Amino acid sequence: MKVALKSGIMTGAMIDAQFSRLNKNGRIYLGLFFALFSSFLSASPVAAAAPNLVIKDRGYSAEFVSQSVKDPLIMEAGSKKTVIFKFRNSGAADWNNSGRNFISAYTVEPKYRGSAFKGKNWISAAQTDKMKGTIKPGEAGELAIEFAAPKKVGEYIERFYLSAENKTWLKNGYFFIKIKVIEKKTDKADAKLENDAAATGEVSYKINKFMQAPTLAQAKGGEQIKLILAFQNIGQTVWKEHTISLANSLALAADGTKVSFADESWKDKNTLIDIIRDVPPDNFIRQELYFRAPKLAGKYTASFRFTVDGRAYDEGIINVPVTVTENARYDYVEPVFADAPAEIPRLASEPRIRVGLWSPDTTVQFISVAEDYSIFKGTEAAGLLPKNTPAALSYNDGIYKFKAGDLEFTTSDYIRLEPANDRRAVFKLVNYDHRVSWKGPRNFNQYRGAMEYRITQNQQKLYVINDLLFEDYVAGVAENADTSPYEYLKSQATAQRTYAYYIAEYSTKHDKRNFDVVATTGDQLYLGVESEGIMPNFVRAAAETRGFMVTYNNNIAITPYFGNTNGSTRTWKEAWGGTDKAWLQPVKAEYDARDFSRMNGHGVGMSQHDAAVRAKEEGLNWVALLKYYYTGVEVKKIYH
Repeated sequence: MKVALKSGIMTGAMIDAQFSRLNKNGRIYLGLFFALFSSFLSASPVAAAAPNLVIKDRGYSAEFVSQSVKDPLIMEAGSKKTVIFKFRNSGAADWNNSGRNFISAYTVEPKYRGSAFKGKNWISAAQTDKMKGTIKPGEAGELAIEFAAPKKVGEYIERFYLSAENKTWLKNGYFFIKIKVIEKKTDKADAKLENDAAATGEVSYKINKFMQAPTLAQAKGGEQIKLILAFQNIGQTVWKEHTISLANSLALAADGTKVSFADESWKDKNTLIDIIRDVPPDNFIRQELYFRAPKLAGKYTASFRFTVDGRAYDEGIINVPVTVTENARYDYVEPVFADAPAEIPRLASEPRIRVGLWSPDTTVQFISVAEDYSIFKGTEAAGLLPKNTPAALSYNDGIYKFKAGDLEFTTSDYIRLEPANDRRAVFKLVNYDHRVSWKGPRNFNQYRGAMEYRITQNQQKLYVINDLLFEDYVAGVAENADTSPYEYLKSQATAQRTYAYYIAEYSTKHDKRNFDVVATTGDQLYLGVESEGIMPNFVRAAAETRGFMVTYNNNIAITPYFGNTNGSTRTWKEAWGGTDKAWLQPVKAEYDARDFSRMNGHGVGMSQHDAAVRAKEEGLNWVALLKYYYTGVEVKKIYH
């Protein structure tokens, strides 16, 4: 079974194909292969010859999870077998299978062909049965397909594509299964043994550590070190869960007596990561992890262990010799997991956010920096804009106009430009003069992701909207000085991520303007790619707190922050009226009282000045800072 995977799993057939291309005169050039494989793993592998179908509604997207019988499905001529394919809803729309937009799969290559394997539960020879139940975003649904083998023996490939009936094809909905039809056996016992072996395989676990980078490391004390690992399932049993943890007790979170390699991204003081994900035989799993160089200069060895379904193997030991070239900075604080946030991801994947950038009163001049962009009239594909090709967008009396080179069109629907391949691609608004006095003589007019040009629902105001991944948005928020204490920057990144997610998901503040948050201090000052370049410490702080948000009673909490108080923060009701929020209670801001006599800002939530000084002088880490200013909260991993 091969599909367009986001999980980093690579099939054995793909590996074999790579080796066959590299094998010349009986020799395999492993250096080149590893380079190709590393590149392959860092991207999302895509099944060969996936049909190019139009996705009319981008709220419908799927991610393959598993299938109940591994390839090839071995069937006697004339026999029947049912295979259950499991897919996760990775889009924004519910899969309501009791309605007219139910999820099923159609045959492809060619599209709507009659299948020789049509079973009794199929809707037609070209369409499988529909998925059962309502599958909400992040949940997984099952598609049961009965295969009825033809009388002709041979090897077949049945190809399908998921569809929301009367609506759209599903993004990443292509999948296929290999089927081997064998002669009908007279000896039923032998046939049962062969079919059972094909369906389940012998129960055995075997692993191969395929990749480790780096094999040795050099860093300053306290610096973060990235570790990339890839393991292959060379046994016959599907892996259900894998864990990477410490191989000895010397890398525990700091308690004053042990060397610490711990990083805040770890699940707990012993476990770096614990993932529940099916890895079929012959497939690969790749993980990117982080640990930190010990605090004091010297030579160390970081030792970790890869375990599968609770089983540990010698092949799963990872040793990384580390040379610490100099002691950590005086203000470096080793992670202490007594107060570490619990990792409870509730979203299947990183969300997106829509940012209102600019309300232009003139033509918008757009150019892609290094990536082709797909052009849409609303959800209808309208062409491709090559990289470095200027485009002009304008609007008059209900009609949008687009012009770029030889491509020119008008439409009554909004215009959307999105990266053709790299979701983090950068575009520039050439005629947008966006300067911030305290940030120096820079024009902040470059952004990642997609752009929409559309009028508000009341037809009163045009907006340029940036639709991008949530972490790219957080990295572009410019509410801090990059020289601030690092733990403070991590607390701010988390507060800013939480605030934006709360406004996007639980507020109707900007719904009529077609976006989630505005790019000004009306929500948060978002300056995009140029801000990333001048704030590397904040960008790293955001990356190290990726997916973490503040919760109260397990609900996302709104997390306002401001410049400074005159000694105490305020409640929501004091500042804005209405009903108080339990986590926004007054707390002392001693460092504000020492340095200021007046309040700068609304006074609710986290005082930026007080928190920065508290991080420096008291050594509080980012979680402790958040829990100080937001009463009774937890800090939880909402997405990976």
